[in-house]
Amino acid sequence: MSNQDWRDSFNFTDADGRRTGVDSVPTGFNGSIDSGNGNLDNIVVQGQYDQPYVYNDLVWQVPNLSSSSINSVSDANQGRRLSFRVTGRVRDLSRELSSAEFNAERFVDFGLGDKLNFETIKFGARFSRESLESIDQRQSLAGIDTSNISDAFLTDNTLSSQQSDYFGGNIPGTFDNTSGWLTIDNALALQMLQQGIETDVNNIPTATSFSTPFPGLVRNRTGFWDQQDRNSGLPTNLGFNFDAEQDILAMYVMSDFGGELGSIPYRGNIGVRHVQTDNTFDGFETQVDERGRNGVAAPVTFEDDYQHTLPMANITFEVHDDVLLRAAYYEGIVRPNLLAQRPTAALRGGNQTVRLDLPTATVRPYEAKNYDISLEWYNREGSAISVGYFKKDITNLFDSEQGFCPDPGTNPIVDRLLGDIERTPGTNGREFGCIQTTPIIDDDGNENLREVNIVAPINVSDTITVEGYEVAIQQKLDFLPYPWNGFGGVFNYTSLDQEGSEVELTRVSPESFNVITYWENDGISLRLSYNWRDDQTLRGANSFLGTNARTRKAIGRLDFVGSYALNEKTKLFLRAFNLTDEIGEEFLGTDERAISRLTYTGRIYQLAVNYRF
Repeated sequence: MSNQDWRDSFNFTDADGRRTGVDSVPTGFNGSIDSGNGNLDNIVVQGQYDQPYVYNDLVWQVPNLSSSSINSVSDANQGRRLSFRVTGRVRDLSRELSSAEFNAERFVDFGLGDKLNFETIKFGARFSRESLESIDQRQSLAGIDTSNISDAFLTDNTLSSQQSDYFGGNIPGTFDNTSGWLTIDNALALQMLQQGIETDVNNIPTATSFSTPFPGLVRNRTGFWDQQDRNSGLPTNLGFNFDAEQDILAMYVMSDFGGELGSIPYRGNIGVRHVQTDNTFDGFETQVDERGRNGVAAPVTFEDDYQHTLPMANITFEVHDDVLLRAAYYEGIVRPNLLAQRPTAALRGGNQTVRLDLPTATVRPYEAKNYDISLEWYNREGSAISVGYFKKDITNLFDSEQGFCPDPGTNPIVDRLLGDIERTPGTNGREFGCIQTTPIIDDDGNENLREVNIVAPINVSDTITVEGYEVAIQQKLDFLPYPWNGFGGVFNYTSLDQEGSEVELTRVSPESFNVITYWENDGISLRLSYNWRDDQTLRGANSFLGTNARTRKAIGRLDFVGSYALNEKTKLFLRAFNLTDEIGEEFLGTDERAISRLTYTGRIYQLAVNYRF
């Protein structure tokens, strides 16, 4: 339930179907939120209603096939608007993966004597097929009996009353059951809301007079009806319902070689891999008339294929008995997730705005050329010190173009679903806007030139260069007398830098390190590890998290893992995570005062028994 209302007025349709303009009445809530710039000691949330809301025995709007929310305006609540909504989506996925492969190796002996000798020839092939079925439905309130909406499924039994205190008690009295916060008993709400729900779609009203119930509309596995777009009359998430099949045939040939460069022996391998990818998608194409109405879900098949030839080479020089110099070059690809590759467009709109997500199945893999070199010193058995340099040239990264507004006649999908559109002067920092030039006429007879938001998936042609270095130290102190010989430690440090494109890899830290210390003896293993990473850039997400790019603040935490082997088959484990009780922080852009999210897991302890049969 929601009782915020920031508008001066809104349209309200009563239970008898009468549509009127209703002035908004302030909620009567007075309060404030102070994020404390992320400092838990300074966070303050306070507020109260001048007059509490009444939730029982209210008259609600009649939900239609496009309703995710309904309103009640009642004298019992002094004319204040109360909203009730069911949101989210239900996505059922089915995946199947099958594969077969063949590998062969022949030992050979040819080359240039001791200087270069090829020792083996290896070749093979692997075929894999992944099949995916995606059923995607948007939750709606269609067909529910609104008399079942009440405070019966509101409860103060929040998680903080069942588990540990909210944020471990670091923000006392702010977001817990002692300060008036309520939650929904979801199981009870589902049960109550579906008592008497209409089971015949033809008996549920549509959002507009010109639309009819979609014949294929069904209730999802949670019991609620799928949602229908108010203008096209098609299921809202129609474009996310599809079958996909991806066939990958990879063939390779490679050779191991060795020799001596002067007095320095070396070994390595060289080869090439050829990968053929064939994609087939079956979905539903949205077809509408020039006014965006009378939608038809037309079955459509989209096929796409591409191939890549990927060379690789590795070489290791034995500079000294315990010093190795390694170098490598290899090329690779990363395909888009099959689930993210929709074969058709997804159209969702109302009277004022319309959003068109163009097909994503046209996006190709991104490609990378990788260069590595490292120097390693094995100073003792089980111990090593190494330093390495790496470089990656990445092209064709996945991205989406927001605010896409093509000229008429240049994009057939846009032309078919939206008709003529044109650019308008930009607002709110945008370079330009986009509107339909053919007006939509709503049920009140108003002509609306809808604001258009088109999202176009793209491969970025620019090249991103990621380069950096790594330092790794692993030392066993087994040369010491018992019990000190069980001690050891590991240290890893990575530093990297990105350049060359406005699009950057997200969730990547410029610096990170981890330190591990351990003791292992007599079947006992005790291990402490501290992991730290620098700031990370995150992409803008949905409206809940904010659409602007965010920064995930640097953080480090201490973990512990201990085990004891009772015998050859049984081992006891004790694990402890986040012993330093860290709190994750995210802020908008680069301003640490603009807190976007705080994440708290607390200290977590696990006790486990592992038995091997």
